[in-house]
Amino acid sequence: MKKNLLRNIALVSMGTMLISILSGCSNTESNGTSDCNKKLEKEFELLSSEAELNSLLSRGDEGIVDWELSREIAQLQLDSFIEDGDYPESSELWQLPIGIYNKDGEIRYYEFRIIYEGEVIAAIAINAQESLGGPVAYVFSMSGYYDSLMELYKNGSLNENEIPRIIDNVYPNYVIASSEIKKSGDISFDKLLSPENGEVVEDVDTLISTEEFLQENPDLLTEEEKTEKIEEITNYKEESADFWKTAKEYKGNLGGFMFRGKSKNARKEVDSKNIKKAINESRSKLNRVQGSKPISYGACGATSSGFILDYLDAIDKDVSKWSDINDYDERISALRKALSIANGSNITWPCNLSGAVSEYSDYKVKSSSFWPKTSINNNIPGISLRSLKLTSWEDLSGGFHYRNVIAYKEEGWGIFKWDYIKILDGNNCDSGWEAYNPLWHISSYNVVKK
Repeated sequence: MKKNLLRNIALVSMGTMLISILSGCSNTESNGTSDCNKKLEKEFELLSSEAELNSLLSRGDEGIVDWELSREIAQLQLDSFIEDGDYPESSELWQLPIGIYNKDGEIRYYEFRIIYEGEVIAAIAINAQESLGGPVAYVFSMSGYYDSLMELYKNGSLNENEIPRIIDNVYPNYVIASSEIKKSGDISFDKLLSPENGEVVEDVDTLISTEEFLQENPDLLTEEEKTEKIEEITNYKEESADFWKTAKEYKGNLGGFMFRGKSKNARKEVDSKNIKKAINESRSKLNRVQGSKPISYGACGATSSGFILDYLDAIDKDVSKWSDINDYDERISALRKALSIANGSNITWPCNLSGAVSEYSDYKVKSSSFWPKTSINNNIPGISLRSLKLTSWEDLSGGFHYRNVIAYKEEGWGIFKWDYIKILDGNNCDSGWEAYNPLWHISSYNVVKK
């Protein structure tokens, strides 16, 4: 592939830097700071640059969010989470974000790192295109990409002449790309690599929009549910457009605008002690490896339903039918049967989601277009469904992803209000806070008494 001047400059700088990075922690700078203490700076040099971020705006692409404006938004969000006690008071944002791209080279998120005592502890992802919805996409714990990148360099999957970039693989899941940055600022990718083992990834998973989902699956929601969802999407798009218009007008003083008018802050979480008890008791009962996540029962519908039953069993022993199943494989079989999951498939159709909870407890799962507020207010986790690209109609792989929801947060200023849900995913696809965005969320489910 033709190497232009911008690429060559980047590669010379990267090659020099990689020699230092890969040589270990023995070298010491003149000010006494070791290379290891600059791990974060070097990761950013590999994955981002201010020139690259600025080029997104200079190209004039319609609807690209100014990264400096996105930093103001991220700071407001961090302040809010610090006030709620999620992060230490001295937590800070890193100055520059990492750009998260889709497989076509289009910017999708600005990922700002939350730093505490020199370590990365979390990230705030801001939507980098106005069409993706409101300002904040995700707030989640993470430690960065440095270790994965270094492993790829060490095992030869990447070399010093390749520029790595982070690619959305149903973010926060990701793959690492070897990229070419053109003089225009456009980015193209030579190959996609798994961050776990460095193997080439042929294709990435993608979200499809709620509107696409409804077009492809016209019979999965009732007419009433579809009407409610379309109305919700329409209102959300209008509010998002109003927000971005106003935010751009107040760039540089967004905080001053935001805190005009009455604040709209509310937060409710399922008791963390109950969640921990449910995870520990179910793992102990089934002799599973200890961990902080719910047990995976395979299919996401089974995993999210299984955690509801594990939770109810831990706080209410009247869930006797579930308590009687003491074998892991038997629980998987019971869940698949109750959810009508076909052989050779992992899909739970929305109309069948209530099957397992109703079969093995005195509760039921009730559909709701919005986040599962009723369930959480009653101190019981809910479920949220978002849609993925359906990879095969033959074996019905992909297409749906159910996750447990354990908290919600409402906040906003003036006429604007944004809602967040906290995900706990036993299948390790999603965890942490994410903005409730009806452009991608298909439906939510409250767990209520029969």
